Amino acid sequence: MKKYQEYYEQNNLSRDVLDKNRKIGFHYFIYEGVRFAVYENVFSPQIFNGNKLFTPALERAIPRDSSMLEIGSGSGITGLYLTKKGIVSDLTLTDINPDAVKNSKDNARFLEIEEKVQTFESDVFDNIPEKEYDIIYWNHPWLPEESDYRHKDNLDKGLFDPDYKYLTKYIEGLESYSHNNTRIFLGFGDFGNLQELKSICDRYGYENIQIASQKGDENGEVKFILYELKRKYK
Repeated sequence: MKKYQEYYEQNNLSRDVLDKNRKIGFHYFIYEGVRFAVYENVFSPQIFNGNKLFTPALERAIPRDSSMLEIGSGSGITGLYLTKKGIVSDLTLTDINPDAVKNSKDNARFLEIEEKVQTFESDVFDNIPEKEYDIIYWNHPWLPEESDYRHKDNLDKGLFDPDYKYLTKYIEGLESYSHNNTRIFLGFGDFGNLQELKSICDRYGYENIQIASQKGDENGEVKFILYELKRKYK
């Protein structure tokens, strides 16, 4: 039996949803009265709606005038909305998908907040200059796959994490971008391997504390979970 064989059926269901994202093309999405463009080949909050939980939960948790680093930002909706609202004053958005990087950069310009926003094409932290942030957040591609899994395209990379190598890279690299009071958040879901998430956090000295959860709309089954990662030792 392969390591993640028990996840194959649910992952195939998620691939069906991902195909809907591929077909939708360019469109607009309105969140709390703010309009965002969503480009082709970029994750749509209309299809994958964890944003309905993660963005308001972060809005409640983040102090005003925070600096924020968002990994895997897609079209930038979460970070850009918080910046437009004045909660985040210094925003860095990154994504491994170049279409997403362009999308978030253009949305920053459309919202007239581009002077507060930097964008980077980056595999987790690879291309981001070291800097300490008040907030670090990633809506992680939490569906597990085997270590030899080959992604179909950049959208696929936003859904599946082979052997949780990207998650490990995130947690391992947090120290270089945080100070003693940095708050670190991770978007996840109950279709992911919760036990392995805890194991990786333990390995690098973090505990994962659930601060919000909500059923999603994609297939009526998945539950989105927002964790705060806290250092066990400072």
